[in-house]
Amino acid sequence: MLSANWQQWSRLADDFDDTYGAGIAMSYQLSDWTVQTGFSIDSSPLNSKDRGHALPLDQQWRFGVGGTKTLSNGMGLGLAYQYQSLGDGDITGSLLNKGHYDTNRIHFITGSLSF
Repeated sequence: MLSANWQQWSRLADDFDDTYGAGIAMSYQLSDWTVQTGFSIDSSPLNSKDRGHALPLDQQWRFGVGGTKTLSNGMGLGLAYQYQSLGDGDITGSLLNKGHYDTNRIHFITGSLSF
């Protein structure tokens, strides 16, 4: 599976940039297991002078892996992990609005039950 996107953030305000993104994912069926993995990247809607401390997003990329087991009653039990990097998050605005976020990362672990 492939995806590509473009979002016109610049229509919202002058300090937003348009963004682009791309992703690739694979799914593989192993008897009663379906395993999946994927990777995606998105550009930043803000440059460093317009970025704030509340959510200092920069270019983002994600990697995920997971699996779903089909149970004997037809339900599916899933488990997945995703690592997301929110970029370096430089902030170079006014004197009070400066900073650098170099550990801007999130780990997700999810479980699911489908019926």
